Amino acid sequence: MAAQLFNLNIADPSSVKELDSYDDRNFFMRGSLMGGKKEMGVSGCKEYVLKIANHMDSNHECLIEVQGDVMVFLQARDYNCSTPVPSIFKTTFVKCKIPTAAQPDGVSIVTESVALDTDNDALKTDSVALETDCVALETDSGSVVISNNRSFDTLGSVNNAGNLEDGIEIYDGKEYSEEEYFVCAVRLLTFVPGKMLNEIPLNTELLFNAGIAVGRLDRDLKDFECPRLDRPGFLWDLSGVGDSVEQLLEAVNDKRHKKMVREVCESFRKEVEPKLHLLPKQIIHGDASYGNIVVTPEKEIGFIDFGDLNYSCRIFELATSLMFILNVEDDLSCGRTRMAGYFFAGYHSVNPLSDEEMDLLHVLVASRFCQSLVFGAYTSKHNDNNGDPSNEYILETARMVGRILKHF
Repeated sequence: MAAQLFNLNIADPSSVKELDSYDDRNFFMRGSLMGGKKEMGVSGCKEYVLKIANHMDSNHECLIEVQGDVMVFLQARDYNCSTPVPSIFKTTFVKCKIPTAAQPDGVSIVTESVALDTDNDALKTDSVALETDCVALETDSGSVVISNNRSFDTLGSVNNAGNLEDGIEIYDGKEYSEEEYFVCAVRLLTFVPGKMLNEIPLNTELLFNAGIAVGRLDRDLKDFECPRLDRPGFLWDLSGVGDSVEQLLEAVNDKRHKKMVREVCESFRKEVEPKLHLLPKQIIHGDASYGNIVVTPEKEIGFIDFGDLNYSCRIFELATSLMFILNVEDDLSCGRTRMAGYFFAGYHSVNPLSDEEMDLLHVLVASRFCQSLVFGAYTSKHNDNNGDPSNEYILETARMVGRILKHF
């Protein structure tokens, strides 16, 4: 896929490895872009991530487009973050047919719709305008529809069936059965070098600086010129945590955990829901966790994985970050609570919270703990026909959350 769709020449196939992911399939690889043309400043990068979005998110092309636009917007402001590499079709993603067996095992609990109000065909940032629509492929043998019925010139090799020569099958826009295959958005992103925040020894200065970085991220995303992006039904949005969590609570086996989750949901309904309209809203990263905060050897901080990008309450971003900081397995002498305090202080120093946000933060962090516990248990339980988890990453996250929540 990387070679045929994005002209990436992988010199060493042994460099390809799959990375941890909750909903998508991500593959790290090293290579060089063929053609030698500098496009979006990525031609000199030697490390990439091939990202195959889950089929639910892939149904919403506007969401994939906005994610790419946000990455380019942040790069223009000197952020260390992934950016999309143009495909051979001059798009930032290509929708392909992925055999069902190649998808992550089990069912997806991400059910949503996306509403994007815009009068423009292409979203524009203050840096570069990206044409991110998937379009129609014009070949000598006719037109193969990918979507949106637009045409473009291709540098790739396409056979008479509309498939790339190595067997990759591009979605033709027709109805299909998910028993055979899913239609997934495939992207090639630049790789952000460094280590994730939970992979390095932590100290108070690093935690404070990480908080500053997330605070600046939200402060700058507030300026992102994009029509309002709504994701109704998006499970990871804290605004609906009460109903969404309790609907899946039966997946949790531990009775003590169930009791704690119900108590938190009740607190959310009583304390948070009546004040949601008072909380500042904007586009947020949505998952600024320790796994998506990257620290370079020079101690610079970058961000990856914009899959949970959402228009929501700003404080939800900080609540998510703090939940994961409290989950870090580290022997820092100050303890987990103070670790979270340094992170919070960094965030608040550059992006001050309102009084309403401060009052609700504790309940929101607890609510985010409940999301990870319940959604992780549900996904693990349904990950194969025998009920055994096939994604240890998801299960371990849920275990850690369960251990911490009872002390929170």
